[in-house]
Formats: sequence, C-alpha cells, structure tokens
Amino acid sequence: MDKFDTNGLGGMEFDGAEDMQFFDMDPELEPDELAMDAAGLDDPAGATIDRILLQTWEELGRKDSDPQGQLPEPPVEEFRDQEYRDTFDSDFEAVMEGGSREEPKAFVRHKRRRKRKEMKRRDAGLFGIPHFLCTMILWFIVVLTGFSAAMLVWICADDVLALKRRDKEVKVTIAETDTMEDITKKLVDAGLVRYEWLFNFYADYSNARDKIGRGEFTLNTMYDYFAIVNALGRSSVNRTEIEVVIPEGYSCRQLFALLESEGVCSAEELQQAQKTVEVDDYWFMDNLSREGEYPLEGYLFPDTYRFYTSDDPERVLRKLLNNFERKFDDAMIGRISLLNDQLAEKLAANGYDEAYIASHKMTVHDVVNIASMIEKESAGSGESDLIASVIYNRLCSPDFSYLNIDATVQYALGEHKDRLTYKDLEIDSPYNTYKVAGLPAGPIANPGISSLRAALQPEETDYYYYALDTDGTHYFTRTLEEHNAFLASLGGETEPDE
Repeated sequence: MDKFDTNGLGGMEFDGAEDMQFFDMDPELEPDELAMDAAGLDDPAGATIDRILLQTWEELGRKDSDPQGQLPEPPVEEFRDQEYRDTFDSDFEAVMEGGSREEPKAFVRHKRRRKRKEMKRRDAGLFGIPHFLCTMILWFIVVLTGFSAAMLVWICADDVLALKRRDKEVKVTIAETDTMEDITKKLVDAGLVRYEWLFNFYADYSNARDKIGRGEFTLNTMYDYFAIVNALGRSSVNRTEIEVVIPEGYSCRQLFALLESEGVCSAEELQQAQKTVEVDDYWFMDNLSREGEYPLEGYLFPDTYRFYTSDDPERVLRKLLNNFERKFDDAMIGRISLLNDQLAEKLAANGYDEAYIASHKMTVHDVVNIASMIEKESAGSGESDLIASVIYNRLCSPDFSYLNIDATVQYALGEHKDRLTYKDLEIDSPYNTYKVAGLPAGPIANPGISSLRAALQPEETDYYYYALDTDGTHYFTRTLEEHNAFLASLGGETEPDE
C-alpha cells in the first residue's frame, strides 16, 4: 500500500488495491488539454508533470493560505501523472482538503476536451463547403472560362481572317482627311470588317494608317485584315483607276478643272500642291520662280494618264512632271545649243552686238514659253513650224518690239474670247505681248511634243505676220501691207503700223 504525507491534508491513507480499482486508469494516457491551456502550453512534450502539478496547486488557492507566500514543494512521488487528477475530479480535491469522499457510483471516463478555438473539420473547404463540392465548382469555373476564351478567340479569328465571308466586291473611298476611325467605319459599312474595336487595334499594331492611301478602292469581302490594309495601300492594284486625256495646249487652270471633274483631285488641292511639291530633282526647274499663280505652267505634259480616284495631288503633279522629263530628252536638250547658234546669226545679221546676243540666248524655259504660244496659236501641227518662224523672226528683228500674239491676251484675261476687242489688247499684264516687249512672263499653256520640237527647230522663213483664214488655217505674210490686204479681203479690221 502506498502512503504519502499530504503535509496538512489530513494524513489520509489509501489502500492501493481498492483505490486502483477506483482509478481504473487507461493503459494509454493522453495529455489533458485543459491543463495545457491553463499552463499556456501548446505542446505537451514541453511540460513536465511537476510543473503541471504546481500550476494546479496554485489554482486551488493554496498560495494565499501560506503566510510566507511560499508554496510547499510537492513531493516528486505525488501525482506523477496528471490523469490522476482527471480521475479523482472533485472527490479528489475533497480528500486533499481532509474530507471524506463518497463512493463513486460509477466511473465515467472523461473525454478529451476540445480547445476553446474550434478547429475546422478536415473535410470542409472554403466557407465550410465540402472539399469535393469546392473542387467541382472550381473545375466548372475553369471550364466555363476556357470555353468563353475559346469562343472569343474564334469570333475574333473569324473577323480577322475572314473565315466565313461570302465573295463580294465592294468599293471604298478614302479621303486625305480621313482618320483611322473614319476608315474603319467605312470598312464596317462596306461589310469588310465586323468589329470596329478589333480592326482599330490591328491598325494600331500594324501602323496601318501610314500604309493606307487615298482614293477609291475595289475590295472583296473575303479579304482578311492583312489583305485589306495592303489593298488600301498607296500603290495597291485594288485602287480604282481612271483614264484621263489631257489635251495639248491646256493651261494649268483648265487642267486642274479637268482633273477635278474626273474625280482625281480638287482644283484647289492641285493649286496648293504646285507650290509645295518637291521639284529639286527636276533639272528643268532649276532657277525657276515659284511665286506666280501657276509656277508649273508649261511643264505638266499633256498626254493620256491613269490616275487613282481621290489621288494625292502631289503624286499627280509629279507624274506629269516625270512625263515632261522623259519627253524632253537629251536630243531635245542638245537642240537648244543649235537653236542659239541659228538665232545668233540672225541677230548679228540684224545689227545686234555680241553682248546683246550673249544675253539673249534661249534657255529651256524660253523654249517652253515659245512652244506654249505655238501650241495656242497653231490650227494644227502642220503650222507649228511656220508659227515658230514668225515668233523668232520678230524676236530677232529691231523693227518688231512686240510679238502681238492674241493667245497671250486671252491668258491675261483669264478667259477665252472668240474675238478680242481693242480694249482687251490694252490689258495691263506681264503676259500681254501687245504691251510687253519680247517674251511674256512665262508659258501660257502646257505644250505638246510637236510644239516643243517646232520651238527647237523653227522653219526658215521671212514671215512676220499671220491671220486666221476662213478654213481655220492661218495665212502667212511678209509685210504689213500684205497682212492688211488679207484682212481686208476677209472684211475685217486692218492692223496699224507697229
């Protein structure tokens, strides 16, 4: 029988065999969670049995009963296992205080008490939802998201790649002032694009606005985004082209009005572009003033052209200038020197000195100027050489200060008149050869190749006058008397002496 002194607990004796029946202890002892909480411990391995007993002793208030405030050191043999306390419960405390204990009616094994903070069930997930159900919901969200993303990709790919479009040609007109948003809206209206935001995104990514030109384009609804941008390019074969015939002798004013009527460019755009277009790479434009109303007059070569509708005005002008450069070839350039030699002989024969002759040599601009007058005065290419001879004969003769060419007056007036009046001949203009000695201020038209060649190779004649006959051709004469006689025969007014 084990006995232990309780040091003031009443000197109780315990019969080991009987009381061990009362204890009926489990062979497997488990840590008491309540005791662990009271000791401030989480891990039972970190506590000793002695410390647990001491803490329990303090809770029972034994410390206050000790006048010295010191607790007696419990025997090491006392209560070596905390489970004794759990077993005795309140009866045990009564025994410890010297009272008698009642015989337990029946021993009830104490269950483990849970921690104050209830732990989640191992099979519970988010918000207490079972893990299995959470997994199913998560998989549903993933599948739904993937399906939605796949559908979005397919819808976008269908529009970008034109996968389900029908074969149909449409026309789209792009203006110079159109923004990328304006262009996209036109493409949507034409059925080429379905989603504006998607094409605008593609356009930003591919710098499409820098590649797209202006004009009318013929596209197909089966074009994908890449093909659409290429088809709208400045050099695209899909741009609608029109053929325009520029007649020989058209002035810039007439030419610009023609191009506007054909839908190539507006006259105002061309008017502005002729003063800003880059011309430094054209040799015939060297030292040429750009200050006049039509600085490119004479150099926009008349021919048959193919332009885009709503074309770029500078591109149009350069196309005409390029053609002039091709037509006025090296052989014609070489003819300028031969022409100056012929004119030098004429001038010298008429009494002009070498200084005057040197200062009056013909340049390419002078040749174009004369060719423009030939073009406007000639009734046909067969007369061009004769008209040229009259002009050069007058320029080389001291007896004729003025060329007296009616076409220059018409140009100065800005309109065509079937018959000029004496008042018209008095117009103050640098182009009026009835008032300005020598050549007019510049070309009065854009001459064709026949007039240019006639200006470079004039006929050798002694004609100084010509007048329009009733059959539409010109009658050429040597003297003023012959000229007036011809006019009188037509019933017209004669010209005074110059």
